[in-house]
Amino acid sequence: MRFSLLGVLILFTITSSAQERIPNSFSIAAGHLLTKGFQVSGHYHLNIYDEIRLVYANNTKTKQSDDLYNIESLNLQRISLTYAKGIRLKYSSLNNLSIYLGSGVVFGREQLNLETPINNESIGLRFFGELDVALARKLSIYIRAGNSFMFTDHLGRNGALAVGIRVYF
Repeated sequence: MRFSLLGVLILFTITSSAQERIPNSFSIAAGHLLTKGFQVSGHYHLNIYDEIRLVYANNTKTKQSDDLYNIESLNLQRISLTYAKGIRLKYSSLNNLSIYLGSGVVFGREQLNLETPINNESIGLRFFGELDVALARKLSIYIRAGNSFMFTDHLGRNGALAVGIRVYF
């Protein structure tokens, strides 16, 4: 599934128009986390490729225990502040394809709904890679894979894969 989606994205890059990249500007992105959740981020462009990002992610996972009537729900919310370095390929057929590599700090809150609810707050480091494909001058789609290394106890998963759309201002 991931490789076929990547192939479709690369086909879009061959025919799409050049992405407009403006220093000291903003962009926003909204995506679907493949772990049953969503992600919203704001980006401030330091120069043509480097960015500072503020990201909010929300996942909800349900798990049924051995008792058929006991369904556990884990709600995971994470906010991260990251720095992303952009890389653009120089080949003319792939000039609308950008790769972003980034890292930063992540803060999380987890709530597990049981008979006695469990609440956790966590802090850690976040690393991610993103493939950004230009669809128009101010519009692109992305695939982002990331992983968090938490320093405190946590219940949720560390990794996330997101697919979404990004709008430039």
